[in-house]
Order: sequence, then C-alpha cells, then structure tokens
Amino acid sequence: MSNTSPIYIAGEPFPLAPGMEQTHPFFPNRHRAVLEALVARGVLSAKAIRKASPLAMSSVAHLVSRQLMEQLASEEGLRKAMIAPEGCGDLRQMYLPPALAAAGASVAALRAAWRGGFGLHLGGGFHHASRNGAEGFCLLPDITLAIDSLRQQEKGRRLRVMVIDLDAHHANGVAADFAKDEDTYLFDVFNKDIYPKGMKPKMAAGKRIFLPSLCGDAEYLAKLGKALDGALAKFMPDVVIYNAGADVLAGDPLGKLGLSKEGLAARDEMVVGKVRQHCPRLCMMMGGGYTEGAAGAVADSLENLHRKFGLFKPQPTSRLLSPAYRAR
Repeated sequence: MSNTSPIYIAGEPFPLAPGMEQTHPFFPNRHRAVLEALVARGVLSAKAIRKASPLAMSSVAHLVSRQLMEQLASEEGLRKAMIAPEGCGDLRQMYLPPALAAAGASVAALRAAWRGGFGLHLGGGFHHASRNGAEGFCLLPDITLAIDSLRQQEKGRRLRVMVIDLDAHHANGVAADFAKDEDTYLFDVFNKDIYPKGMKPKMAAGKRIFLPSLCGDAEYLAKLGKALDGALAKFMPDVVIYNAGADVLAGDPLGKLGLSKEGLAARDEMVVGKVRQHCPRLCMMMGGGYTEGAAGAVADSLENLHRKFGLFKPQPTSRLLSPAYRAR
C-alpha cells in the first residue's frame, strides 16, 4: 500500500479567455497553487499526484440530457455559462477539454475514496451544473457524474451518498439532479442573498442552512456544527463528498460570507472530524474561491487536516470493513 492516498488534479487547466483577464472573477490556477504549496511544505509528495483520464464526451452524452449537450455545442450557450463577454473566441475549444478533464478527476477521486477511504480532487465541485444545463462557471455536473459512475461500478449494491456542500453558493445543480433520490443526501450551507436565486427543489433527502451575508466565523461554525452531526447520524452514508469551497472567505467578491482563514480551517476540521465519526469514506473537492488569498488559506487548511487526521494517509482496511461502517 502506498504511503500517500492519490491526489487528483485535472490534466488540462482552465484558461481565462481573452477579455476575461482583468475583470472576470474566475480564478483558474488556484488549485495548482495549492498543490505547489503543499508539495513545497512537504505535506504531499509529487509522486502522490495523479492526472486522471478525462471523460469522453460520447460517454457523458449517455448520462446527461440532450438539452445540456446542445448547450455545450453552442458558443452562446458556453458564453452564458461562463459569464464571458462577447467576442471571447472559440470557447468550446478553450473550456470543454478542461471541463472533461476536471470531471474525470472528480470521478477518479470518488472511486479512490471508495477503495481506500479518502480521495481528493484539487479542483472540481461544479455544483451549479446539472444533467439538464450548465451555468455559473460550471459546464459539467462532475459531482453527479462521479456519483453515477460509482453506482454503475457497484451495480447491485445500494449506495447512500451524502454531499456536504459548503461552497458559499447554493448547490442548485446537485439539488436538481437528486431531488427525488432518497439515497443521495445534500447537506447544503450557503449565503441566501446571492446567486442562484429562485425556487429551490424539495429534496427527498437533504438539509439546507440559509446564512446571511457577512455572517462571520462564529455564526457559521455554530450553525454548521449543530446540524451536521444529526444529519450524518440519521442518514448513515456509505461515502461522503465534501465540496469545500473557499468562496466563504472574507473579501470574496461572490461568496460574501466573511469567514477568516482560521474560520475556514476550523470549518474543514469540523467536517472531516465529524465525517470520520460516522462514515469511513470521504472524497473532497475544492469548489469556488475568488480571492488572491484563497490558495494560501486552502493550503493551510489541508495541511492542518493532514496534521490532525493523517488526511493523505491510506485508511486501514479494517476501518473500511468494520461492522460499524460496512456498506449496505
């Protein structure tokens, strides 16, 4: 067994299209900066990094709607999803290959978590995309595709999957895809004052926590801690996907929740600690984050998780097979 759990990163990074460099909040290189920081600090070995195979568009077409495929084939559809200005060039060429690579990394990270107890995609968490549409910088529903892929792999076994989405924005794409699925629980904490607005589908299994703008560390952590234990204990997931968005940080132009970097680290420590009490398998994805300090704050938090929990060390087989955690 390797001394380090595999860490996945998309083999093809997202670019900034011409006209987006100065004014667009999309921050495509943040996750590689996190990776470089963790390797430089000795937290991760470069040997642990995996570049997953990208998904093939032909495979994706069997898992999503015709409506989404038509949108992805349209320059205007992509421009609206990426919120890009007019005249940005060939957006399909610029953004579809990285989106397929990122979705492939999310699929691989969830499968790694299923096999070995932990998987990390330094990227992913495109929670606004659904099987029926792309929006909010999210072209492919990588969380949905990862869950569908794992269930297909484990065909015949009932898999209870919990998605803990702590990106500052409502996970509207995930909610739409699993609204009627009693075996997929969406635990969603988000700023009620920002995108996406509108009706939110009733979930067959899930919990939503609505937060005000600039709520800060104390209110955020109190509400999260009070609700998460109960949700985990009640649902008893076989695997958890944690979308650990950094757009909750103070100064983020889109998230606007006002957490400090210490608050971000405390949030992540709380989630990982509580998940490990209730579930043997955890897959992390990194979600949004649109400040220059986000990469450093995320690297600090991941380093703290490794020091506290041995996050990047493979889980003992006995933990994965113990009666308390045995998959149904």
